[in-house]
Amino acid sequence: MKKITLLFIALFSFWQINAQVSSYSFSQANSTFTTITGGTVLGTATNDDTNFTALPIGFTFNFNNVDYTTFSVNANGFMVFGSTITSSYTSLSTGASNNVVAALNGDLQGNTSTGELSYLLQGTAPNQTLTIQWKSYRNYAATGDDYNFQIVLHETTNVIDVVYGTFVQNATARTRQVGLRGEANTIFNSRNSATDWSTTNPSFVNSNTCALTTAIIPASGLTFSWTPPTCPGSTTTGLTATAITANSATISWAQPTSLPANGYEYVVSTSALVPAGSGTAEATNTVSISSLTSNTTYYLYVRAICGTDIGAWVPVGSFKTLCDSVDAFVQNFEGLPTGTGNLPDCWAKAGTSANVYTNTGSVAPMSPANRLYMNISATTTAFALLPNVSNLQADTHRLRFKAYATTANKSIDVGYFTDPADLTTFVAIQNVALPSTAATTAIEFSIVPTAIPVGVTRLVLRLVTGASTTAYIDDVKWEFNSQCAEPNTLTASAITNNNALLGWVNGGTATEFEIQYGANNFVLGTGTIVSGIMNNSYTLGSLSPSTTYSYYVRAVCSTIDISSWAGPFTFTTQCDEVTDFFENFDSYTTNFSSTMPVCWSRGGTSTSTYITTGSAAPMSASNRLYMFASGTTPTEGYAIMPPVSNLAAGTHRLKFKAYMKTVLQTNHLPRGR
Repeated sequence: MKKITLLFIALFSFWQINAQVSSYSFSQANSTFTTITGGTVLGTATNDDTNFTALPIGFTFNFNNVDYTTFSVNANGFMVFGSTITSSYTSLSTGASNNVVAALNGDLQGNTSTGELSYLLQGTAPNQTLTIQWKSYRNYAATGDDYNFQIVLHETTNVIDVVYGTFVQNATARTRQVGLRGEANTIFNSRNSATDWSTTNPSFVNSNTCALTTAIIPASGLTFSWTPPTCPGSTTTGLTATAITANSATISWAQPTSLPANGYEYVVSTSALVPAGSGTAEATNTVSISSLTSNTTYYLYVRAICGTDIGAWVPVGSFKTLCDSVDAFVQNFEGLPTGTGNLPDCWAKAGTSANVYTNTGSVAPMSPANRLYMNISATTTAFALLPNVSNLQADTHRLRFKAYATTANKSIDVGYFTDPADLTTFVAIQNVALPSTAATTAIEFSIVPTAIPVGVTRLVLRLVTGASTTAYIDDVKWEFNSQCAEPNTLTASAITNNNALLGWVNGGTATEFEIQYGANNFVLGTGTIVSGIMNNSYTLGSLSPSTTYSYYVRAVCSTIDISSWAGPFTFTTQCDEVTDFFENFDSYTTNFSSTMPVCWSRGGTSTSTYITTGSAAPMSASNRLYMFASGTTPTEGYAIMPPVSNLAAGTHRLKFKAYMKTVLQTNHLPRGR
């Protein structure tokens, strides 16, 4: 009997060794938030950034494979197992403490006169609970916030609950870290959502957060629970993706010390959501994946299989497939994110300088408003790798781009890498001097590469090293080296919900044209081509309402002489008429100064008509429409609402809530009933 007892104890310990926080299962429920009274009060009103250390749990609690009898807590919405803690507003990602439970981690402070941080041990062994409670907290120095939440530790099961109570968030949007952190910030199990606390997602990045706005708050009683796994070997983190192509990859994940008896199941998906069903069985931790889509981010989930006991799905990581090679491309950088680290899809940077990215400021003769920015010091290097092309050895295509440098006597090398992993293998095929030093005098350059070695698929732009250089590049094209003049001055007019009249100016003597169109920012070569257009306009039909499209056009001078594609030109179709509509502006969270709701538009000489925050009762929180017109320099502002089909019927009404900042302006808005 003693031998059997010892075997069971050893086996239980064996399982616990592998219960890393990344493999804890997550669940949620809607229950009742019960405020604790009594217990031990730690922080009182206006408590801020304070640490409370080496407090007794009251029972032994196993977290991340280690038994603890003490905990420490910080006013900023998180606790740590053990006797030490360091204050942090981002404890899961950059904080100095490990073995963390973050309930609402951010820059918090107790409310004046009502704030209180306390804990209470309840129940009897072996089913005791320890509740740590933040009562009436707020963002630091904020007015109007009132947060109530708890962390609850359960004896024996080692389950961790985060329970949310009543919440009030003022008009300033915040983000909070929520989840677990293990022995390092690379071992985590956290949640994220920008829209709804009841539908959070698992995080693939330790810095992910949950949003707080006046409209986005946890419901009272919402409970997040993390449960340690019972299946040995459920710890499966550390994605390694190798041999990545446009359509395949080899993926592997770190294995635990104790391997699961029946291997793993995995799911590779374009969705970051936790898989709802079973996955593909795999005996090892390495698998080759095929039939993937090019230029696409995939997420990997893995779970351990221990006979009938199945581990929790673990978000292991993500990888992105390469781009397919194309025979032509046009890049004008419009509609893309700007700033450090941002490049178009299928472009890449190399070198020791971080300054290779898309930024704003482009003006004619470049296409406004975005462009490529490249900068080096006297000791750094910068390379911009263009998309892969399939015909670099054909000697039939040319590279065109517009560029200028900010100072005189600068140049760019156009070339290629024989080994993209080794920057010393760069081969220059042509040096391009940049005589222009101003955006308004940027020059277009044309290069026809020849004798490119087999196996090389992408051209590279390099700033010539040795001196500080800043260059701007735009309107980059890889195109057929044609003598047929391309069209110019693209337009779209007479736009309805389903049609648009496309027009252009003939750049030469061509009498036939082709257009290629698709959804905004589609990749040239993947759009729909319309051929045999015998004049310089075309009515494009069968379009979807309220949709942004791009199109290109090229001239056909003969069957063997076709111009390069001109464009893209972007337009948006009108909205369908509706019988009624409602808009509270609250679904919009970014780019407030330039955003109007779908099917709304602005007009007039004032540019200050847009969505902003700050709405409060009796208006619906938290967004509203802001309109401003100047009386000093008289301007007019219009908000044009969605089209309706029954405006003349006399059966419907317009209702809205509004106020003005000065009494003198009240008669400038019509009143709704």
